[in-house]
Amino acid sequence: MPDAFLTQLEKSRLLPAPQLSGALAELKAQGVTRDLEIARGLVGKGLLTRFQANRLLQGHSRGFWIDGYKLQDVLGSGGMGVVYSALEERTGETVALKVLSDRHKNDAGLRARFELEARAGLRLRHPHIVRTLARGAVEDVYGQLHYLAMELWEGINLQELLDLRGAIPCPQACDFLCQVAEGLAHAHSAGVVHRDIKPTNLIAGRDGTVKILDFGLALIQGEGAEADEFSLSMIFGHQTLGTDFYVSPEQAIDSRAVDGRADIYSLGCTLYELLSGRMPFATSKESRGISAGRTADLVPLEALVPDLPEGVAAAVHRMMHRDAAARFQSAGDVILALKKYARREPVEFDLARLKAVRESESRRRNGSRRRRASQPASGAESVADSSNRSTSSVPMAGIETAISDQEPFGPRKRNRPSTVIRPGPSAASPSMAAEPGLQTLGSTCPPMALFPIDGGTAIPLVGEQMVVGRDARCDIVVAAPRVSGRHCELRREGGWWRIVDLGSKNGVQINGIPVSDQLLWPGDRVTLGHELHYRIDVQEKPGRKRRRAMWGLLVAATVVLSALLWWIVS
Repeated sequence: MPDAFLTQLEKSRLLPAPQLSGALAELKAQGVTRDLEIARGLVGKGLLTRFQANRLLQGHSRGFWIDGYKLQDVLGSGGMGVVYSALEERTGETVALKVLSDRHKNDAGLRARFELEARAGLRLRHPHIVRTLARGAVEDVYGQLHYLAMELWEGINLQELLDLRGAIPCPQACDFLCQVAEGLAHAHSAGVVHRDIKPTNLIAGRDGTVKILDFGLALIQGEGAEADEFSLSMIFGHQTLGTDFYVSPEQAIDSRAVDGRADIYSLGCTLYELLSGRMPFATSKESRGISAGRTADLVPLEALVPDLPEGVAAAVHRMMHRDAAARFQSAGDVILALKKYARREPVEFDLARLKAVRESESRRRNGSRRRRASQPASGAESVADSSNRSTSSVPMAGIETAISDQEPFGPRKRNRPSTVIRPGPSAASPSMAAEPGLQTLGSTCPPMALFPIDGGTAIPLVGEQMVVGRDARCDIVVAAPRVSGRHCELRREGGWWRIVDLGSKNGVQINGIPVSDQLLWPGDRVTLGHELHYRIDVQEKPGRKRRRAMWGLLVAATVVLSALLWWIVS
């Protein structure tokens, strides 16, 4: 039995030895012996998550534990780091663990934001604010690791919901906003101004309950407030705190000279977008929301949303008034204006697919950060990165593709693009796959191949890496217009394969979900450029196929003869 995966699993301390021994005995009795089969079996039994299994198969035994918290899954990623679901070993409670990335742990600006979010979160306790449970730091082999333990509120953020469904019906949008206003009323009474209200920082559960998250730009009154603001202003300047298209005019001028009415402005921008499906003031890719909010004319909401109640349109425009004195003066006033139009509705979403898209997005961002690691980032760049992306934001195309497709790969094509396999510089003979020493993980995994979904010849995966694209120099050459010249690369990792997008125009999808870098499991469905559709699986040897066919004929002949004898006797 291969022991590479099991060795990593034992080192990881993810499972107690007796539990692991019992599970392995059951799998062995079922004939499960290969690394990937063992991993899938443990995932099927609920003993490992797919996130954990993938890391173990990649040869990682570290990084599963942070100060008594066992990481389970990736919930999202943002400018400051990654958010995981994690099991607290001491209490058995599952929490959301926000971890400051290694890249930013020495960044004074991001550290200040992280500390600010912790202080604000620990001060607030309200049903419509994601609760902060603890703040901590622990030493590991790479230095100090900072984290926040928060209430695990599994849901879809309102930006994801907009990307999935488009504009939100008025009664539900008003209900979302009333809930957020209740949370803001509590925060304002506690001396906290959020300063970054936007759809990505509002997350809805299946029952329609909405909670506010990410207080990393909060203005906190009281002890320590001046030091917090001094740190942020020295690093980022007064005019950089907030997010384009949502920041109030006064916050754009001086982010310290604001009160709760700045959040009311941002809340109005958010309701405008929920109802219309478009960002306020966003007229082109080049437009800048901060300057537009101070100078541009806002398209009347009633012109974009037919049959919108006059009271709702009037409330939105009042919330978005440039003069803070002309807005609603408190979050309670917002609730009074919108409550009669609000109705609670359940929210439908596929959480498993959302998590998969978020995990892919996390890998993509981490990869891009590694590529930029040698380039120093200015404070302005850092705050733009962190303030414009929430910990659970997902690109529009990713959500639409992951949720909306009726078939995993869309309609089947009658004319399948041609494919040519070249013995390029990175391809090797099939015999290389069986040579000892080339495989360190899953060394007994049989040869793999790409099987065209709509028929055609299987493409064997050989050597250490294979480049796929339209370029004649690629190892696998495809004549498909929507596939880039060098579209992606398949890289061997032990006995398994990883697919890496090479910056293609139309992307790579695994099981209908966009990815940039992912380990492939047998049975996974691979789409290139929304045009080529494959299934990756074990490549059976021709002799085995012939034997299976002969056994099938033998069984069929036996059945026919048995039926004939029964007819004669009877």
